[in-house]
Amino acid sequence: MLRYPTMTPMHVRGLAHASTNRWQAISHAAGCTHNISAACDPFDPRDIWSLQRSFGIEASRMVGWWAEVEEGLASLPVRSSDDAVKVTSYVRKGHATLVVLANFGTRSAEVTLTYDWAALGLSAATAKLSAPPLRVPPQPAGHWPLQAKLTVPAPTKGAPTSRDGLILLLQ
Repeated sequence: MLRYPTMTPMHVRGLAHASTNRWQAISHAAGCTHNISAACDPFDPRDIWSLQRSFGIEASRMVGWWAEVEEGLASLPVRSSDDAVKVTSYVRKGHATLVVLANFGTRSAEVTLTYDWAALGLSAATAKLSAPPLRVPPQPAGHWPLQAKLTVPAPTKGAPTSRDGLILLLQ
């Protein structure tokens, strides 16, 4: 039996992404009821849960992209160069930060990131940016320089294989 973690599932386009309704018709059409697996459910959240556990998300402080509206741009520890690409950060100050980029636009976007090193508790001289490999949402592993241009995919409405963002690790 699969145990659900006590932490909130994170994803690239709002905290409801792991909702059972997103592709419910696909799962039921395949005859897969009450089964979370890659074969039956196009959103199998186990990779995300594993990433959350290994990162220690319960010890992090989440700074949602909406903090810019509520508290101003300076409140964001990581910012995107494109207004359509929003950033939510899960900060373990002095340790690491999960950086979740969500593309709210209609086309893929190339962005660079700006970091508030004091808020992150990290050093620009030693920090590294990488992408953990994920099956769902589909994301290959990768490493980039801190000021690299990152391609953030746009969503494909209703497509189980849609990638509408990136999940990165800054450490």
